[in-house]
Amino acid sequence: MNIEQAIYGRCSVRDFADGAVDDDHIHRLVNAAVAAPSAVNRQAWHFDVVRGRGVLSTMSRQIADHMRLTAPVAASPNLQQMMADPHFEVLHGAPALIIISGPADSPWVVADCTLAAQNLMLMAYSLGLGTCWIGSAEGWLASPHGRSAIGLDATLRPVAPIIVGHPRQAPVPVPRNTPDIHWVDVEPSA
Repeated sequence: MNIEQAIYGRCSVRDFADGAVDDDHIHRLVNAAVAAPSAVNRQAWHFDVVRGRGVLSTMSRQIADHMRLTAPVAASPNLQQMMADPHFEVLHGAPALIIISGPADSPWVVADCTLAAQNLMLMAYSLGLGTCWIGSAEGWLASPHGRSAIGLDATLRPVAPIIVGHPRQAPVPVPRNTPDIHWVDVEPSA
């Protein structure tokens, strides 16, 4: 698979087949993530890998409860509908969750972790795996209870919680809006 196929073919997956993501695949995903650029080449990423249906199901319920108390649900009709369902699985039944964190005091932590996350998600797609960044989990993961659940040090900021698994069916890429490009030419074009 070439990079263009990965970029245009990858899309979020929220429906997973049964079956674990093996250790080799996890290592390949993390190794791809750390190949990303980072500000001043600090490479200060931290990865927590959570697996196991019971643990992930419990986390999913706790994240949903936290969201109901803290998230601006009114801002999104889709989120309102999801949160109204008491059986909503925030982690969508995925067999693995990879949380990318970085130094909380770094001014570049979000950019660094986001670059790593994109590499991880593209690698997952190339391996036939599906991913979805679960941004709504960030608040719970940063809370004392969430930090305790994964053993996350207080010096780290969780930025990119990404679920990973084998898609139940081939995902269909969603249409993209035409980009809004503003050209700024220093020199007049010839």
